[in-house]
Amino acid sequence: MAIKNLTTVLDQFVLVDLREYFNNDAFSHDYLKCDGNFDSGGATYPAEELPRSNSIICNNGIPFFFPSKNDGFLNNMALNGQTICIPNDIYKCIHILGAVEGSGGEVYEEEVTISFENGTYKTVILKLSNWLLPAKYNEIPAFYCSHLHYPDMGQIPNANTKIQNIKTYIDDRNISYQTQYDKQSDIENINKNIWRPRIWLQKTTFKFKQEIVALTFMENINFHIFSMTLEK
Repeated sequence: MAIKNLTTVLDQFVLVDLREYFNNDAFSHDYLKCDGNFDSGGATYPAEELPRSNSIICNNGIPFFFPSKNDGFLNNMALNGQTICIPNDIYKCIHILGAVEGSGGEVYEEEVTISFENGTYKTVILKLSNWLLPAKYNEIPAFYCSHLHYPDMGQIPNANTKIQNIKTYIDDRNISYQTQYDKQSDIENINKNIWRPRIWLQKTTFKFKQEIVALTFMENINFHIFSMTLEK
């Protein structure tokens, strides 16, 4: 896929930079499995099996910013009531890369408040499945890893409080692409397996045609968003 085609795609989408809202580290490398803590029990996604840090990826036709996998860096947003301002425009849907966690196999449906330019607001429901179990809400597996990481004995974790400079913009040299799971048989096989971490691609369609200025999320620390893209 040529860069000029991606530029055309980006004309239809707004890739939301979530880095200043990140409050959790979900990734670790094999040499430092204690870096990060996605599920409050120390488990993380294997960074080696995910896209390049701070890149633009295209998954199932949707472009996303993919966050940093660097040791000690925050890379996802656990919901804690964040309000995210977005470029004023009329959007038809929101796409997210995310997953929920919980020792009981929890899944969640959370309200998102949509604020309009005229001062009014409405709510939509964002549904997301567990990172280790089959999809419950017809999500597409954006990424499917072969194993979990748990901390090795004796390792000392980094202070997971960093974000990369918000002014550092992702440029064309960092564009990458991820093969999509486009066969129904592939998705069915993935959904048969448990205890293998997924990052889901979920879509929520808006049933209104008004200019949106902000999104406000509920509080649910088990609900994690890695990337968010709005479709015009």
